[in-house]
Amino acid sequence: MNHTINPLHPLQPICLALVLVCLGTTYSQAQPLQADSPALQAWSHSYQREYAADLEGALAALQPLLAERDGAELAWLREGWLLYSEGKYNHAFNAYSQSLQHNSNSLDARLGMMLCRMAQKRWNEAEQLGQSALQGGDNYLLELRLLICTEALGQWQKLHDRALMLVSRYPGEADPWVFLARAQSKLGDRSGAQQSYMQVLRLSPGNQEARLFISPNA
Repeated sequence: MNHTINPLHPLQPICLALVLVCLGTTYSQAQPLQADSPALQAWSHSYQREYAADLEGALAALQPLLAERDGAELAWLREGWLLYSEGKYNHAFNAYSQSLQHNSNSLDARLGMMLCRMAQKRWNEAEQLGQSALQGGDNYLLELRLLICTEALGQWQKLHDRALMLVSRYPGEADPWVFLARAQSKLGDRSGAQQSYMQVLRLSPGNQEARLFISPNA
């Protein structure tokens, strides 16, 4: 049913436990994994500095990991997230691109690159990145971000068609219904917009946009 997802939120920091598992898979092929190895200590320190709101410290702790044979993909991915958090969108884009060089199938890296262009309001580029990533298969977050790009470009019929397809696949999610309602309203289909906003209220009763559209004088 309705998952609360902020499509503009960057990739969530990868939890340290997942990092240990992923690193364990690669390191075990070459050497026994040591829980207190310098590499894992650097990962841990980077997260500690981030949790302390010291993004520069988190980035500094990460630097030795970027050149390592094992784990570099994840290090560049995290570098992108931290740089994005600092508002350094071009640098973040480059970091995500570096991660993609290590794994051309990485949807995480492509989503990060797309997000950087969205933050810069470079909507056409962001949409192109999203369309390219979409070739890898269905992904709700990616398609939601494509709706945001399409709306920002004022392509209302395209937004309508994309949102309609998304609500058919994810009828229990409120956000696609919101985008469909907005498109219907812009295209002059007020009745359709009201019906879509009613779906929004069934899934998210507190949604003010839907309430104001249906009962503007309430």
